[in-house]
Amino acid sequence: MSGLKQIAPCFPSREIRASMLGLVCWLLAALPGVGQAQIPANERQALLDLYAQTNGPDWIEDSGWGGPPGSECGWFGVTCLNGQVGDLRLAANGLSGSLPVSIGDLDGLLFLWLSFNDLGGPLPSSLGNLARLQYLYLDGNAFSGGIPASLGQLGALQWLLLHDNQLSGPIPSGLGSLSELRVLRLYDNQLSGSLPPGLASLTSIEEIDLSGNALTGALPSSLPGWGQLRLLDLSDNALTGPLPAAIAELVRLERLAIQRNQLKGPLPEGLGGLAALRELYLDGNLIGGGLPAEIVELSQLEILSLGDNPLGGELPSTIGQMSALREIYLGDAELAGSIPSSLGQLDELERLYLFSNQLEGPLPAAFNQLSGLVEINLAGNQLSGALPGGLSGLVQLERLWLEGNRFSGPFPAAVAEFQALSSLRLQFNCFSGPLPDGPGQWAALVELDVRVNCLTGELPTGLGEAASLETLRLSANDFSGSIPSEWLALDSIIALDLYDNRLDTDDPTLIAWLDALNPSWARWQTRPPEDLSVAAVDATSVTLSWTPIDYPLQQAGYYHVSAESDPSLFADRFESALPVPPLDASFQAASTDYSASALSLVDLVPDTVYRVVVRSITPARVDPVFPQQNTLISRPTAVLQFTTPAQ
Repeated sequence: MSGLKQIAPCFPSREIRASMLGLVCWLLAALPGVGQAQIPANERQALLDLYAQTNGPDWIEDSGWGGPPGSECGWFGVTCLNGQVGDLRLAANGLSGSLPVSIGDLDGLLFLWLSFNDLGGPLPSSLGNLARLQYLYLDGNAFSGGIPASLGQLGALQWLLLHDNQLSGPIPSGLGSLSELRVLRLYDNQLSGSLPPGLASLTSIEEIDLSGNALTGALPSSLPGWGQLRLLDLSDNALTGPLPAAIAELVRLERLAIQRNQLKGPLPEGLGGLAALRELYLDGNLIGGGLPAEIVELSQLEILSLGDNPLGGELPSTIGQMSALREIYLGDAELAGSIPSSLGQLDELERLYLFSNQLEGPLPAAFNQLSGLVEINLAGNQLSGALPGGLSGLVQLERLWLEGNRFSGPFPAAVAEFQALSSLRLQFNCFSGPLPDGPGQWAALVELDVRVNCLTGELPTGLGEAASLETLRLSANDFSGSIPSEWLALDSIIALDLYDNRLDTDDPTLIAWLDALNPSWARWQTRPPEDLSVAAVDATSVTLSWTPIDYPLQQAGYYHVSAESDPSLFADRFESALPVPPLDASFQAASTDYSASALSLVDLVPDTVYRVVVRSITPARVDPVFPQQNTLISRPTAVLQFTTPAQ
């Protein structure tokens, strides 16, 4: 699983930036020459054009706008400096329509902040006339067309935010000449073409985010200007080629994200030297060559995400040295070998995703020490053995996914007490024993899937207290006995699977509830046939008949007849007290499949009393659609007594 897109912690959030700019504008208003003063006529006209072209009467706030000449500096969102408009802030103010060409006449602007509106159409090339502009925030709109090449003329520009629009075409090469630019965010547009070579020479740049576009080509092999870079995000493009060795020279880099591209080749040498790196997202590429040993030198790394790559190799045995790790995403990475015991040293670890690899062997004993783990996904490996300590130490778990392995041993009963556990997937293993049962368990459970295991015993009544439970899948185990009526309290449940067990109930209300959720549940239970009787008997044989069960896979099971002779049995003994013949009784017979409705026992002794029962047996089977690891043997029919006549 890939990590989520985040803004690096070294950069302020939008809310903080809004407060900062508010403070800046207040300071500007306090400077000499700032405040109520008549601005040039062309600037007044530019403001009036903006108001008219962006449906000013429908703005959320438009106080002052359209007032007499000389009042412009008091209009909402306008701050003046030295007789010119120095700051224009109308973010999230309900603007719609397009920007007028005359906006380029506001040549005294330092700040232009029009984010989070409904502005569209092309960006006017006249924006390139704003020679003093330092901050251009147009993100969160619906601007289309290309990025004007004229933006490359904004020599004072420090922040350029055009993300979350519908801009297309190439990134203008002129942006590479913006020597003061510190932050470039163009993500979530429709930009195409290759990265302009000049971007690699932006000597002041601290953040570049071009993710969520359609950029192609290779990354620059040389990055001479990026010595100050702290964040690089090129995710969700179509970039090709290797990750350049020059990446390892970006010693201030804190976040590197180039997810879901087509990068190939090994990770570059020297990556372990990125001492400031906290987040590494390279998942969803074609990167191979394994994890380099030096990766454990990234002592500040908190998030390691290299899944969905043909990475290969093994987990480093010294991964426990990466003491800051909080999240590991290495699913579907063709990893082999075992999980290192040093993993148990990662005290900060919260999320561990190693699904769909070829990992094998048991979980190390130290795994149970990872008390901060919140999510575990080890599905689709070849891991085996019992869970160390029943995972009783992982009390913070919210999600535990271990499906599709070879785990065995008792069901980890301690997890039923975890107060935050919402999703438990253990299907397609061979956990044994009963499910835990007791009051106050499964407090937050939403999903429980233990299909195709080796679980036995009766279903827990306490599960009826799991008020949040929506999905319960128990098929293909060896559960037996009555289904608890307490489950009728599961008001949130929407999916229930009970197939292929030995369950029953005679509660009509419960039957109706089960039929609504799992219509064929009863047919799939291995239960004895009904109406057992003697069809014919002679001195040495008997023919028994019954009503067959309606099992959906008729060829998947058979009936087993067991009989014992009992010449000392008194004729007036109650049938309910008759001893049940065992499976390995003296006289046995078996049908071919579940379609049979009669069977004969031969070689009986004349003039002898017999006790007989019939059981249904569904053997374990390897079936890609209906797998079953257990041989299910139904309870016996009621004991039937008969006597063979004398010859």
